[in-house]
Amino acid sequence: MEEKKTSHHENLLGTNSLIVRQNRFDSEGGLHAEIDGKKHSVVNFSLFGLAIQTEDELPVDSYVQDIELFCSNQNVATLTFLVKRVKRADKGFEIGLEVVNSTLPLATIMRLKDFSTLINTLNEKQNHFKSLPAEYQLALQELSTRFESFEKYVMGFMEVEFNNGRDYMESKEALVDIVSTQLKTELDDALIRMVGAFKGRENDDHRVAFAYFREKMGKFMFQSPFTKRSFEKPRGYAGDYVMMTQIYANDAHANNLFGSCMEKAIQQFGEPSAVRNRSGYLCRKIISKVKESAGKLNFLSVASGPAEEVRLAVAELDQKDLDRCNFYLLDQDEGALQFAQKTILEYALSVNKKVNLKLLNRGIKEILVMGLEHYRFDMIYSAGLFDYFTDVVASKACKVLFKHLEKTGTLVIGNFNVKTTNWFGMLAFFDWSLILRSEQDFLRLFRMESSQIAVESEDNNINLFCCITST
Repeated sequence: MEEKKTSHHENLLGTNSLIVRQNRFDSEGGLHAEIDGKKHSVVNFSLFGLAIQTEDELPVDSYVQDIELFCSNQNVATLTFLVKRVKRADKGFEIGLEVVNSTLPLATIMRLKDFSTLINTLNEKQNHFKSLPAEYQLALQELSTRFESFEKYVMGFMEVEFNNGRDYMESKEALVDIVSTQLKTELDDALIRMVGAFKGRENDDHRVAFAYFREKMGKFMFQSPFTKRSFEKPRGYAGDYVMMTQIYANDAHANNLFGSCMEKAIQQFGEPSAVRNRSGYLCRKIISKVKESAGKLNFLSVASGPAEEVRLAVAELDQKDLDRCNFYLLDQDEGALQFAQKTILEYALSVNKKVNLKLLNRGIKEILVMGLEHYRFDMIYSAGLFDYFTDVVASKACKVLFKHLEKTGTLVIGNFNVKTTNWFGMLAFFDWSLILRSEQDFLRLFRMESSQIAVESEDNNINLFCCITST
């Protein structure tokens, strides 16, 4: 210890100057200071000083020389400090120190801290993934290596010279078709191995497995716009109207050529195909209801999204039948309603037809509590909502909606089938978590008094539909 001297910063600024405090950073365990060979944790630091945790009290305004500062166990500086403040802490004292005739090497400290964070993250991931079955890790390592080769091959296409634009477009389309088919085959084979490796394991193991899948395969999979959007959920949930529109478009659109191959491969899976099928299924249900009735009809789509089935119905029905129909679209997402209104009305205009649309911007929670007031409908349907409901909520929602049916009206509830074979892929690829249900679940949850109930399916048997008709 030495007697008090005028500090470096006081010499520079003068005792009456206003000192602007520099940004202070938490050490987060990355720094420590050694005084006479004894380690002290650094609590926080700035350009001009730091605070340490110590068992020993130091006199205010005293100097401490040759303090060695370590970051991630590397010596970054040996400095002299002035003790500026002392306060009691849970274990000893917190000492505020001001560096003398120098500044802390912040750039070096920050780089070391960042690198240390990276190392710790990698170590945590490695330890986290050690519990995964060897077969699972091997399957993903092999898949990643093969996808890397496919990506390199596809991107090499851009360097090929063509005689004209037509040859280029034909070759590009052929390339996307060929490569996407192979990507789908590779994913199918890998999924069989991955699911087999986890047979009988707990759900916690699955979560680690999905994280590892994205660690190894995300750079390839997320070049598919559909997969990327499903995982990132920019509107707060998977299955928003934009993602549904991507499924309906099924056009392999992406930001680059390999992304187009990846998009087309993903769209070949049964689940996107089932979503496309269900719009056709619902369109046929609408048309059937129209054909069996000669009067006015009110249809309600709950969680309507882009309402592709209504656009399809507009294409199939003549104007005389359309004049008898009111289509109510209910969704909590105003953007979904605006999009559906735009696309349906634009299509109707393009084929010289008119359609009666009614938009209800309502949340399902509000409907469960308040109902739908005076509204009555000849057909109510919901294709992509009940998959997110627990049994209790699903049963409650069914009862509320059923009360708003006209005599002989029909309620159609869609849900992904418990027999869906690619449940592992849906979670690993898309982070798309659904409550899967069986025909028996439908009969248990949705049987109503004064009704007839039937369970139907789209062509893939991936989307089931519970059809409840009021009698």
